[in-house]
Amino acid sequence: MSAKPSNKPTHSSNSGNSKPSSGHAGHQKVALQKNTTPAISKPGSAGKAQKLQNEISNVVEEGSSREPEFYSMAHMERDLKKGITEENTSVALKPTKISPKLVAERCLSDIPSDEEELYVVFEEFREIGKFRGISHVHTSRYNQLFMIKKLKLDRCNIMKIENLDLYTHLTHVYLQCIKKIGDELMENKRLQFLDLANNEIEECDISKLPKSIAIFNVENNPLKLEENFVKSCLPNLMQFNKREYIDEEFVPEEKLPFDRTTLSQMRSSQSGLDLLKNSKNEDQTTDIPTTSASLAELAKANSDIVENYKHALMEEMDRIRTEFKDKKEKLIAEIQERKSKLRAEKSSLNSTSSDESSDESSIDE
Repeated sequence: MSAKPSNKPTHSSNSGNSKPSSGHAGHQKVALQKNTTPAISKPGSAGKAQKLQNEISNVVEEGSSREPEFYSMAHMERDLKKGITEENTSVALKPTKISPKLVAERCLSDIPSDEEELYVVFEEFREIGKFRGISHVHTSRYNQLFMIKKLKLDRCNIMKIENLDLYTHLTHVYLQCIKKIGDELMENKRLQFLDLANNEIEECDISKLPKSIAIFNVENNPLKLEENFVKSCLPNLMQFNKREYIDEEFVPEEKLPFDRTTLSQMRSSQSGLDLLKNSKNEDQTTDIPTTSASLAELAKANSDIVENYKHALMEEMDRIRTEFKDKKEKLIAEIQERKSKLRAEKSSLNSTSSDESSDESSIDE
């Protein structure tokens, strides 16, 4: 039979009913002892207010000690799942360095994000003799990391171009918050697309940029570059600040069946054909009398242009056939050499095994 609780307060020295019956009551007693504020008429509301104040102070302390976070792809996916569509306008408090970890997180999915593992992978290739026990999986990861072609590090608060000499296969680079361009990209000989629009560039040494750049965009920067000077420093430039210098879509060098010189010849021939068509239309519109001699000259010029176009194309096709033939013969020779080495090794193994068997038989006799 349970005792009926009494409304009268009891002293702490009394035994029996004054002893707390549960852990919750004990916890409440300790909390009241720690509270230094004067007692009020409603102890329940005072406990809630004290608890809320403690939670707010803990959140403030955690926020002040936590390092600033950058708006990464994971944050974007999280916001999209929550239904947040507005653009994140938070700005990082300190600049971000271009590190293998950052490149792996932004450009690759199966690269380890741990700095120590990346360091081991890098050391494996620097001193391969000391790391024979590392698995081949690390090798493939290393190849994927340092052989990437497109580097997109926008919205990462990259203020300085650095550590890009390791990525020699880069063809496309996107960066933001850059203030200066020096000789940091000289080792990237395959770079074709450099997008530095909407940055804070104040200094740029065009002469130290890779000559392979075909598309260069530095719009919306404090620095203003002269177009003719940029074209003189970058001979392969096809587009500067979204202004194209050719009509054809940009095609990488390795995908072309001919070199740039032949392409320019073909382009000039095509321009000649367009010029002939335009001149003929102009003659008809302006009612200029045309003689048979002028028509014959135009026809001859047209046929010459077409023949030159065909001749250049056939030369390139012959060169491609010869190149592939040489590669095929070289590959066949290498395969035959490997087969002969394998046969020799197999025959030597057979001979040694036969000698061992003969020795064993002689010992038995």
